[in-house]
Amino acid sequence: MNEHRFLRLHALQAGHGDCLVIEYGDGPKQQHVVVIDGGVAGETTPALKKLLGGWPEAQVELLVVTHTDDDHIAGAIRLLKDKRLRARIKDIWFNGAVEQQGNELEKLGFKKGDELEEMLADKSLKLPWNNAFGGADVVVDTSRANKPVILPLGASITLLSPTVASLYALREAWTANRLQQTKKMVAATETKSAAPVGLERMGAPAIPAINVDALLKTTCDEDRSVANGSSIAFLFSFGSASLLLAADAHANVLLETASLLDGGLPRGVDALKLPHHGSAANVTVDLLKAFPTEIYIVSTNGNKHDHPDDLAIARIVDGAPGSRVLFNYPGAAYKRWLEFSTNNSGTLDVDTTETGGILKIELDVSQ
Repeated sequence: MNEHRFLRLHALQAGHGDCLVIEYGDGPKQQHVVVIDGGVAGETTPALKKLLGGWPEAQVELLVVTHTDDDHIAGAIRLLKDKRLRARIKDIWFNGAVEQQGNELEKLGFKKGDELEEMLADKSLKLPWNNAFGGADVVVDTSRANKPVILPLGASITLLSPTVASLYALREAWTANRLQQTKKMVAATETKSAAPVGLERMGAPAIPAINVDALLKTTCDEDRSVANGSSIAFLFSFGSASLLLAADAHANVLLETASLLDGGLPRGVDALKLPHHGSAANVTVDLLKAFPTEIYIVSTNGNKHDHPDDLAIARIVDGAPGSRVLFNYPGAAYKRWLEFSTNNSGTLDVDTTETGGILKIELDVSQ
């Protein structure tokens, strides 16, 4: 047992998106970092730069840009425009619109995806791109053994998403649409209004009192978005601890790939970052059964799409009573579920961080 080893997950306030930082190591002189997404650029980048700047000796082993949605990619692009910070990054995982194995596909990706792909392909920037995969796509081939990527000090990443099929579906959708249609779709997405920072979006009416039994009787179709299906999601392990960082991945993909690993399912983890900001279309009953944990993390301010869905949290109450649900914003959903947990002892342990703060989870790696 090594008492100096540590593993921390930092969930930055990233607007309606994700920006996660894994910090692990062995004492103060061996600190390693993995950054997952950059969130909404204007809201996230200053805090991310400050965090990384406070660790000048830390080895930034990896930046993972899980997919092309603006609330994941925009802040990552902003980060890479900082010459000093990008020089510290040893590898960048990102699947662009063009296959990384030589096949020529028409480049019809979303605006931010194209921008990042151009940066990574710019030889003058000398950015490392998918080096752990030999420059090929970051993808799970379910016909082969899924070998983990080994990081310093024996930390490991086991990829769970995307599969070859789900990444191909994304590229097929991009290629099938004309350039003008893609531009119109991007424009429509980018002009959707979001509430100013600090205000709650006026969308679905607040539920005066949560009724878990009633929520569990409602139904929700599973996510079929090709962009979300292309998300890079993985298990991170260090010492005795493990995390599931689920991005916006599809539940059925995570279940398929994890079932093929040694030991199969269920596979307990120490913390689970809920997929797609707690959407009920991604947080399925089967997913929660497959990855039992005592800590669930919600990353969103709720100002867009009203995430997390109450049905998703109700499924946690039903399937994992007494577990902790940690919100990286003290928003409307947090307040609803805090009131519920206060009035219903033993159902949930709900917590958050203050506005402008960073949700930090310290995990025990010594057991």
